[in-house]
Amino acid sequence: MSNAPDPQTAETLLAPFAERLSGFIAGLHTLFDTHLVPDRHPSSFSAFHPHHSFHGDPPQMEHRCAQALHTHVRRLEYMLRAFILWMAGMLVEQAQSDALFAQRLASHAPHRQSHTPLPDEDSPPDWLVKKDQIQKDEALGRVSLPSFSITTPNGLSRSSKSSRSRPALRPDPLALIDVPELYARLARLPRILARADDMAERLARKALARPEPASPAPDAPALSPLYFQPLSEWLPPEALYYSTEDEAEQADINALHYRAYAVLERLGLRGAEKAAPALPGFRAFKPPDPPVIRSL
Repeated sequence: MSNAPDPQTAETLLAPFAERLSGFIAGLHTLFDTHLVPDRHPSSFSAFHPHHSFHGDPPQMEHRCAQALHTHVRRLEYMLRAFILWMAGMLVEQAQSDALFAQRLASHAPHRQSHTPLPDEDSPPDWLVKKDQIQKDEALGRVSLPSFSITTPNGLSRSSKSSRSRPALRPDPLALIDVPELYARLARLPRILARADDMAERLARKALARPEPASPAPDAPALSPLYFQPLSEWLPPEALYYSTEDEAEQADINALHYRAYAVLERLGLRGAEKAAPALPGFRAFKPPDPPVIRSL
């Protein structure tokens, strides 16, 4: 008997979580408006686009409020990642048990044509063009957000040596600071939720198209296209779980994390297995080796 979820059952499971995520996002938008300095709201969240300019008048709020909202945004982004990965795992599970469904899923892939221009010796390098665009955006007051990543690339953490904490003066919690990036991340949340099914389909197609490794190498295991480092544990990150006192939201972050963990565990797509820890040999308790007797 197949463990693949029935499509109707899958939709019934996913829809309530999507509705509650939408409610959490709306509540976060309201909380942002509450703490914002009056008359510094540039536009509605629904009308905002990251490439829009604030025209030298970015939104502002107290530093302590901005810190709290950053934590809330990270929690919502985490819940969206778990939701999308859970949906992607369910699609893979259904495709593996239903060939017709797998064909239909593959047929939904967008056909993109390559329009890569021929290299021009006189044109500036790409890195210089990108840096120039960043400088123009900063001069115009535009917000440049990195793309929303669902999985952990190459199984590596995003932290680096430069992100280590350095001794610094504690900022004034009541000081007013500009929060254009926070505003842009908040405005992006509803768009991510609206495109969650498209993102899940794309990830599912990547997982289904992944070739089987010819010879498994224990020292460098191949990671799944659905690998997300926090899903290596069956509980969500403790800091994000306790970043809200809303019991309903705590229950949802627990449920979304575990459902994504469980479906990827069943499919073997959760990631590389951890190496077994080295155990003590208890050499002192073992009897001595027998004497070696050699013939003359």
